[in-house]
Amino acid sequence: MNFQRFNELIAPDGHVIPSFLSLPDTPRGGAVVFPGYGGTKDHMLALAAAIAEKGLAALTIDPCGHGENMAVIGPGMREEMEAGVRYLGDARGDGSGCALSSSFRSRRGRRD
Repeated sequence: MNFQRFNELIAPDGHVIPSFLSLPDTPRGGAVVFPGYGGTKDHMLALAAAIAEKGLAALTIDPCGHGENMAVIGPGMREEMEAGVRYLGDARGDGSGCALSSSFRSRRGRRD
């Protein structure tokens, strides 16, 4: 498996979307790994590695307003995810790609 910082993913407004790319030797498809609110691409690396071990390219991104991405949080977040799915589909040549998002929260006490 090849793991690298990826600086070629460009948002529709022109900024670089900070990313990591985990590639198996012969990828059968790909998945964009998208952190939950307040998370970063770094928090998702174990999941990306597990996905790559199963034969899928895993593109882990910092969406706008998260981690190294200084773009303002807003509708551009969806466009960044779509850019990742498009990149994976174009790289494969058949348009195949999917997006995974994760959100973790802790809950203290009971809410009535």
